[in-house]
Amino acid sequence: MKNLFDSHTHINDNQEFDNAELLIQECLDNNVNKLVVIGYDVKSSLRAVELANTYEGVYAAIGIHPSDITKENNTIENLEKLLTKSNKIVAIGEIGLDYHWENYPSKEIQIEWFVKQIKLANKYNLPIIIHSRDAMGDTVDVLKNNKEYYKK
Repeated sequence: MKNLFDSHTHINDNQEFDNAELLIQECLDNNVNKLVVIGYDVKSSLRAVELANTYEGVYAAIGIHPSDITKENNTIENLEKLLTKSNKIVAIGEIGLDYHWENYPSKEIQIEWFVKQIKLANKYNLPIIIHSRDAMGDTVDVLKNNKEYYKK
């Protein structure tokens, strides 16, 4: 069997983090030799970086998911600080828009944060990993209207 690459894992999640070593070994045992651990807030992004720094073949994506943008400590500054902690950060994400749930931050706040994180990705020449749920029109509009931030 060929080597596999899992491009979107959440072994940094509270339910999985304590078992991360076992999960990574299970991946290796099944020919998944590379994986990206995706951050969705500052804490999970830090965990993603820790895992990337600890394990061969593990990489991190750091970002703040639309559901988490208003939570304490989730700031662009704190996210940017993480970029100095590893050369294995390969993307900014999981970022974007999610209009499915009524209790999420407003569309305006989500769009503002989406753009901020696109700018951060551009500053460090990193790709973005987009989350879009029930928001495809606005997601496309943000990307079209902010080409200067992600076009390289």
